[in-house]
Amino acid sequence: MINHYEKNANENEFLLTSEDPIPVAVREGLVTNKNDMTNTHEEADVIIVNQMVYAAKRGASNISIICDDTDVFVLLLHFYCKEELNCTVIMQSPIKGRSVIDIRASAAISESESQDLPAMHALSGSDTTSYLFGIGKATALKVLAKGQHLNLLGERAAIMDDVIAEAASFISVCYGMKSSMSMSELRHAVWAKKMANARITSSPKLKNLPPTQEAFTQHVYRAHLQTMIWKSALCSAPPSEAEPTLYGWTKKEDGQLSPVTLPDHVSPVPAYILQMIKCTCTSTRPCSTARCSCIAAQLSCTVFCGCHADAICNNSHTKVAVLSNEESGDEATSD
Repeated sequence: MINHYEKNANENEFLLTSEDPIPVAVREGLVTNKNDMTNTHEEADVIIVNQMVYAAKRGASNISIICDDTDVFVLLLHFYCKEELNCTVIMQSPIKGRSVIDIRASAAISESESQDLPAMHALSGSDTTSYLFGIGKATALKVLAKGQHLNLLGERAAIMDDVIAEAASFISVCYGMKSSMSMSELRHAVWAKKMANARITSSPKLKNLPPTQEAFTQHVYRAHLQTMIWKSALCSAPPSEAEPTLYGWTKKEDGQLSPVTLPDHVSPVPAYILQMIKCTCTSTRPCSTARCSCIAAQLSCTVFCGCHADAICNNSHTKVAVLSNEESGDEATSD
């Protein structure tokens, strides 16, 4: 990662950042360690913003950011406004021919909008958070401009129940509904509105509906964590409480993080719906490919399926379900 800034026409400096928490500066062929810029953040997006503000606060008149990432643009704009900077900051893509963004010119937005930009971006979809189908950045920005705030998302001292309620209100307005709705009420209201369309010929697809309350809660946890990290960009280290496994992520055996779509105790669909879905796999290794409708829906096979959900079934979701049932039976017996 390389940032470039100049204090005047005769003084140029390049900042080079690598895995080492101490970046180096290159000026007129002289390389020096920038110990005062030590940074242990893992995200390059955050470090870029940290160095931009560092350079601006020390008199840099022109700063160039070589990057092509929406997350970086949002953070540059947010902190440019927050720190009340006035220098020239240019963000340009490493790919030739793409447009150059003038951050100072883009900063002509209201103070409240600039404050909530990181939270809005994380909630509506970023590099580390998912997005809601049909709810794009333009919609979220319009809601933000109307005065629907996200003051709590990313605040370290905020109570999560309040954060989730605020996020639900924001998303409700994004769907064109009242801000006072819960996620369950919103889901029903959007479905009813779509079904009331006289030209409709089939039920709306699930992806067109807001998420369930349980799924949305996990999404808000991840958005809260990401916003918390972003808001600490001017610090030399991320917040000590920013532990991913506490905010909608689970860690696999190999150390990789995976998003929690639903809590372990929550079924993806009601039990009575499971009984209505069945596959017709009858091969020697049934339910072993994506052609199995149960696998495609990420659901367990049942006794109504061609495999009868017995030992020959190769659906991994069925194996988990069978194991859970066996454990439940053992517990019932021991009682």
